[in-house]
Amino acid sequence: MKFSIDWHKECLANWLANTNRDRERIEEELTRLRVQEDRIRFYQHQIEQAEKKGKPDFDRERFCCKRGKGKK
Repeated sequence: MKFSIDWHKECLANWLANTNRDRERIEEELTRLRVQEDRIRFYQHQIEQAEKKGKPDFDRERFCCKRGKGKK
């Protein structure tokens, strides 16, 4: 079936708009994923530090409270 150039241009514009929305959604998800991975690494660090210091327990909100750096 033949369609006018204007029709094709509108289809292309819609396709581009949908692709841009998808890209934005994926980038937001990647950002959330990276934040989660950072939190997981920090939590892993806390557990390792607690074990290294011989602590049987710790408060996750306070132990090694400088995120990513940990207390030495």
